[in-house]
Amino acid sequence: MLRNQNDTEVIRRLSNVYPAVVGDIMDRMGYTNQVMHPRIQPIRNDVKIAGRCLPVSVRAVYEVPDGSPYDRLLDSVEALSAGDVYVASVQGDSIGAAWGELLSTAALGSGALGAVIDGAARDIGKIDELGFPLFCAAKSPADSRGRIEVEYFGRSIRCAGVQVDLGDYIVGDWDGIVVIPSGIVSDVLDEAEQKSSGEDEVRARLLAGESVRKIFEETGIL
Repeated sequence: MLRNQNDTEVIRRLSNVYPAVVGDIMDRMGYTNQVMHPRIQPIRNDVKIAGRCLPVSVRAVYEVPDGSPYDRLLDSVEALSAGDVYVASVQGDSIGAAWGELLSTAALGSGALGAVIDGAARDIGKIDELGFPLFCAAKSPADSRGRIEVEYFGRSIRCAGVQVDLGDYIVGDWDGIVVIPSGIVSDVLDEAEQKSSGEDEVRARLLAGESVRKIFEETGIL
């Protein structure tokens, strides 16, 4: 379940701001490495994501391990709670899919709000039909068995070039993915909402034919 009412409100507000605006705000705050590499793409151009991060580290393997090869994967998915986004970093070069339709279905059942996979996913058409927000670096029909395995979850990872800690927040759309450290999320949201409101005013002035340079010099918004 969500940790508290404030957490629910944070996620609601996140869903109403754009990653580009959020990234601009954090750049000005000195957090200049919060945008994931552009290889992370939504499965459809209208997919949006906002929620709280559950970090998962996945590594390449080269043989089927003894026992169940899916134990830690299942544990990581069962760790999802309402408001979470499954954020997985796949270490090593592998065609094994770290995410698929049934995991998406389980995530939806837990109240999770999406998944971000720096690696391959499969069953993309079925996931699209589910309406589950998925961002990934590649698509592959290959099973994870004997190719990749979950190393750990709930601890810090580096995903698509960005450090992701348990409880950080994430927001994404067709432009890409931005990670917001939990300790600054309130300040970032306050400024992002203010900037978004200012952009609405700038947009109206530009459509009215005013000089883009003049408006930028007055507002600092571009």
